[in-house]
Amino acid sequence: MKPQAEKCDHHHHNVQLVPDRAFKIGISLNLLFVFIEIYYGIVGQSLALVSDALHNLTDVFGLVIAWLGMILSKRAATRRFSIYAAFTNTSLLMISSVWVIFEAYDRYQAGYAPVATTMMIVAFIGFLINLFSAKLFHHHQHDLNIKSAYLHLMADAAVSLGVLLTGVVIYYKSVFWVDPAISALISVVIIWGTWAVFKESIIMLMGKKPTAINIESIKAVIMNQSEVISIKDIRVWALSTSENALSAKLELSQKLTDTQVDTLKHRLFHDFQIAEVTFRV
Repeated sequence: MKPQAEKCDHHHHNVQLVPDRAFKIGISLNLLFVFIEIYYGIVGQSLALVSDALHNLTDVFGLVIAWLGMILSKRAATRRFSIYAAFTNTSLLMISSVWVIFEAYDRYQAGYAPVATTMMIVAFIGFLINLFSAKLFHHHQHDLNIKSAYLHLMADAAVSLGVLLTGVVIYYKSVFWVDPAISALISVVIIWGTWAVFKESIIMLMGKKPTAINIESIKAVIMNQSEVISIKDIRVWALSTSENALSAKLELSQKLTDTQVDTLKHRLFHDFQIAEVTFRV
């Protein structure tokens, strides 16, 4: 058989995108709450509120980055920006969490006595805002960029809930060390929960196979074509946080028809989000 190259582009599929309205609402609510929380955190001498405000501020940046990443991922030239957005988002979240742990230690040493009622009221409002904002992105977690933003919001909802419970303990028991202790504990949990998405974004940036992709499953789909005798040098890498690319060398008994190629690339996109396929025959 005469060697020939065949490239299959699959741009006509549209990935389910988050509406711009969801980003606008999430950014506006979180930015407003940052100012409220910082003010009452300082007035009420609560590290938990101040640290939660910091997390909310990184939420705002994270949502802006995720929004920009989604917009640019629609264009072939800038689609990799969504991977950088996921990396930046998770990095911000972990860095801010580490800062809170150090700050918690300083506050514990200083023995601050936060105002419990202020903590409870503000934290409850924050919990509702973060939970509502996260719900806007709940059904779009197939995209690592959006998932990083979703995790950011859910992390802050958890922080706000922790602050609320801290306020309850301080109000009834006057145990002030609970404020920095809970802040540090939640920060550790956030770092632990974010690590997987952070690591996946690095894998994508390095051009390696996304963790969720199973090469053997892809081979099985391709080998399902009776004309395919063998597959060699198969490689999969991320084009963006929602689309992948595939290249492979095929040995064929006879050339695939255009209909067969279209059916095959449709299956690869549907099952593995592979938007670009390059077969070397």
